[in-house]
Amino acid sequence: MLDAKDCKELMERGAVISDWYTIYPEGEKPMKVLCDMHTDGGGWIVIQRRWDGSVDFARKWTSYKVGFGSRDEFWLGNEKIHKLTTKGKWELRVDLHDFEMEKCFAKYSSFKILGECEKYKLWLGSFIGGNAGDSLSQHHNMKFSTFDEDNDESTFTHCGKLFKGGWWFKSCHSAFMNGLYFKGEHKEALIGINWTTAKGEHYSFAHVEMKIRPIL
Repeated sequence: MLDAKDCKELMERGAVISDWYTIYPEGEKPMKVLCDMHTDGGGWIVIQRRWDGSVDFARKWTSYKVGFGSRDEFWLGNEKIHKLTTKGKWELRVDLHDFEMEKCFAKYSSFKILGECEKYKLWLGSFIGGNAGDSLSQHHNMKFSTFDEDNDESTFTHCGKLFKGGWWFKSCHSAFMNGLYFKGEHKEALIGINWTTAKGEHYSFAHVEMKIRPIL
């Protein structure tokens, strides 16, 4: 299992436990990543995880660039995600668990983000299934924004500043995995960990993961 370039290759070489591993992407420095070896065939690199609200996601551009967090809650880092997804083709899966222990997911045919000079713009393929519904497609072709870096398309507000966390805001969002952590229902719309096609604008999920897997 030495020098596997991603979690899928690790799985193909015999890794069966979902855990943190070091991968060796082609032409890049080694990366420590969380591999999901169980969901939907396994081999996923988890690029974002929310679990218990222990990590503050209201971070500056530089923090989202390099990554931050703990083993339980983290953002892998836009630069790392860019370097991974710029090589080959990757699919995206978003898993969401609510506070009633119900699970839902959404899956997309392709996913990549461009480099920092293009503000880590999101390129998202087609929604290909999942009982969470499609809340992310409107964010396709959007640049990344944080509270100190306004790149959204809104003409009336700064989405990153208004909603605290970094994201590919349009004006502003229908999906937001980096919002404030609430235990379910919240009064103000869209400020939590929201996936509107699943639970609307006033429900924040308990646990969420965004994960990517190479398909070519």
